Amino acid sequence: MTTVALCGIDASVDMTMRELEHSLDSVENRVSALERATVNVEKISFSGRQLIAIAGFAIVMAGGMWTLTRGIDDLRDTIEAGSKLQDERNDNQNKAIQDVRQQLELRRLEIQRVSEMLQSMPQGAALLRR
Repeated sequence: MTTVALCGIDASVDMTMRELEHSLDSVENRVSALERATVNVEKISFSGRQLIAIAGFAIVMAGGMWTLTRGIDDLRDTIEAGSKLQDERNDNQNKAIQDVRQQLELRRLEIQRVSEMLQSMPQGAALLRR
C-alpha cells in the first residue's frame, strides 16, 4: 500500500471518530436534559383507549391472581384430603393388626389351657408324649 492510501484510511477513521464523538455528545446532552426536566403530573392525560387498556390490564391481573389463589387453595384441599385418607387407612390397618394380635394371643392362651388340661389327665399326658 502506498502512503497516500494509508493517509486516506486515517482521514476516514478520524472523520468517523469525530462523528461518533459528536453523536455521543448529543446523546449525553439529551440524557442530561431529561434528568433535569420535571414532570408535571397535572399535565398527564390519557386517551379513552389508553384508559380502557389500563383498566383491562388491571382486571386481567386481578383475575389471574384470583384464579391462581383458587388453584392453590384447591391443590391444598386435595393434598389435605389425601393426607386424611391416608391417615384413616393407616389407622384401619393398625386396628386390623391389633385385632389379629389379640386373636393370636387368645388362641395361644386357649392352646396353653388345653395343653395344661391334657397334662393334668393321666391319659392326656400319654397322648402328649406320643
